[in-house]
Amino acid sequence: MSAPRRRSGLTPQDETATEAIDRRAAEDTPSTARVPGDGQQAGAARNENGQSQDEGAALLDEVHAMLAKFIVFPSPENLDAVTLWAVHTHALDMFETTPRLALLSPEPGSGKTRVLEILEMLVLRPQLTVNVSPAYLFRKVADEDGRPTILYDEIDTVFGAKARENEDIRGMLNAGYRRGATAGRCKMMGTVVETEELPAFAAVALAGLNDRRLPDTLLSRCIVVKMRRRAPGKT
Repeated sequence: MSAPRRRSGLTPQDETATEAIDRRAAEDTPSTARVPGDGQQAGAARNENGQSQDEGAALLDEVHAMLAKFIVFPSPENLDAVTLWAVHTHALDMFETTPRLALLSPEPGSGKTRVLEILEMLVLRPQLTVNVSPAYLFRKVADEDGRPTILYDEIDTVFGAKARENEDIRGMLNAGYRRGATAGRCKMMGTVVETEELPAFAAVALAGLNDRRLPDTLLSRCIVVKMRRRAPGKT
């Protein structure tokens, strides 16, 4: 994951914690290999790096605490869902599908962008995005340097009045939840038109106003978190 960026309200200790999360989140799936003489309970499940399942649980607790420190979610279940989604981006190669995370609210100031800012420090290869062209998005997901995690803010502007102009983005967000999905494109090589297939599989978080603006086909692929403004006096 890219080096964490300092955000308002974050301390150097928080940034050190996210570096530790990044180091441990991408470990392989635990196996049942034993590591003799390490003082751990015999037969404890470990992966090839010697990491135990208890350490994996500690990782989830750290991500959970990081999100809870800066964001008030509508329910504990929403916090759990976002925690699991953030960690799954580091193990995406082990999944056949990746659900879209949709952070939606009926009004501004509900914490949607704040969630993306914190996720930017927790997910694998984050790409925080607003109002991008289809060509940019396709090329970014197909980046040979590594598949990014797309954090797409103000998604309501894509599927509002200008929805017809963004059918390519809609198609990619719909199809890219599944491993092996591609976006077909034509390109000019001199005077010759050639076709190319660009990978579309990537983890995507969306934030925007009003879930009625999102296509049903996209909503059906989403974990929906309905954000709302913090009530007066709530911390």
